[in-house]
Amino acid sequence: MVRLTGCMSERNPVFRTMAIGFAVSAVPAILALAAVLFGLGAGALAWVEVVTLGVAIGCLVASFTALATTFSLSATATAIFADEPESRRPVTRVVARGKEEPLTPSQRELAARYARHLSSAIPVQFAQSFLVIVAVSLIQVPNLVRGETEPLFVAVAGVIAVCLVGASALTWIQLRLVRAYARAHRA
Repeated sequence: MVRLTGCMSERNPVFRTMAIGFAVSAVPAILALAAVLFGLGAGALAWVEVVTLGVAIGCLVASFTALATTFSLSATATAIFADEPESRRPVTRVVARGKEEPLTPSQRELAARYARHLSSAIPVQFAQSFLVIVAVSLIQVPNLVRGETEPLFVAVAGVIAVCLVGASALTWIQLRLVRAYARAHRA
């Protein structure tokens, strides 16, 4: 893993906060749901409901804990291009898409700063989106286990799974491009 100065140091506390938010919300949710459902004598299916709903709640809370960081990362990206807003498109093509394009000296400097920024922003934004999608999907698991799911949901769940795999692969590729650019153009 590449260690970059500046924005990279922001990422670890974000993931730590997300993990703490997940644990603080998922564990009590699982315990509370277990107490309610087992008090009603629901049996093995109750475990599925308890765990999936508790983990879904944890995923949502973990995602929401990163909102302030996401807004801050967005503001930082805007600030990078504040003096040269017209440079954002060519710099993004070069840094995030790996396109070969001539850049002016000031654009090269912006590109190096933007690459360092994206090195920390991409994982946070992906994790936040991934957690929301996982939470929404987990809420439906008990219905799948009971067989109470509409065929349309099963099809949608399959599409979501394929999209998550595709988005994960594309995010990994983009992150590798950005980190390679940042390594090659350290300021």
